[in-house]
Amino acid sequence: FISKLGIRPVEIWSYSRLNMRYTVLSKRKLKWFVEEKRVDGWNDPRFPTVQGVMRRGLTVQALRQFILSMGASVNENMMSWDKVWAMNRGIIDPIAHRFLAVDATEKCPLILTNFNEDTPDSVGGKTSKQNQLHPKDKSIGFKTTPLHEQIWLEMNDAKIIQEGEEITLTRWGNCVIDRIEKDANGTPSKVTGKLHLTGGFKGTKNKLTWVAARPEEDMKCVDVVAVEFDQLITKPKLDDGDELMDYLNNNTRAESRLIGEPGLRNVTVGQIIQLERRGFYRCDENNCSNGGAIVLFNIPTGRAKSMSSVGNKIDSTKKR
Repeated sequence: FISKLGIRPVEIWSYSRLNMRYTVLSKRKLKWFVEEKRVDGWNDPRFPTVQGVMRRGLTVQALRQFILSMGASVNENMMSWDKVWAMNRGIIDPIAHRFLAVDATEKCPLILTNFNEDTPDSVGGKTSKQNQLHPKDKSIGFKTTPLHEQIWLEMNDAKIIQEGEEITLTRWGNCVIDRIEKDANGTPSKVTGKLHLTGGFKGTKNKLTWVAARPEEDMKCVDVVAVEFDQLITKPKLDDGDELMDYLNNNTRAESRLIGEPGLRNVTVGQIIQLERRGFYRCDENNCSNGGAIVLFNIPTGRAKSMSSVGNKIDSTKKR
């Protein structure tokens, strides 16, 4: 028939549906999540919709790479999100701006007793320093990092350091711990130390994140809400006969309150950044200019071990 009419032959390609582990793809079931208010809408970061995964931090380039790597197969397949997020990490890692932040509710002060000394090991009371936005690429630009004689450390970090130990303060330099004061429960309440900026970071065991406790409006820390997500269901694949209600995950969103360096005020909605030692994040809201907080959505990396070295509230690595 086609040859008789002299028209272009039609090629028909058949391929199977792409299935993802721990993911509901049925529009009927996804609609139930929306109607029951278990998600914020069709663009919720926990949803497998295009808007949803992009709001969580997946780039168009990574999505395209993943689909092209799959090809058109007639065999039914079940893929893990790890591959998608690993591809995404390769794209965002070279360009994501780096920032420092610590837990707002679990922090400990470190007093630098030689902060005002004008010596090679100290800063002579300088209020700030210039740091690269990306440690491996100067062309991305620089940021102003405030300095102060009192800085905040993660409480978990304060618990593991020892008196007499030399530590590295990320993007600043070394510091020697002189004294650690503890409360009645044995929890560190105050740490005292001296800057040792001529020291080498390769010889230190603990490399810690910190933020300066400066009071000035333009240099004080900003409030950060870091949001983590988990899968909506607890079974890799729902079989025929399985009831959705039997496999609902009731702990799919967790928030952490942080304080971050003031450079976070300049982060735009949709921008992907990295909080050092915590992971990659996509900015969903930034209300810092109005005295509010910046809301960051954690981006998975596809690694079996969490990127964060200061703790997560949701362990998504248990589902592979």
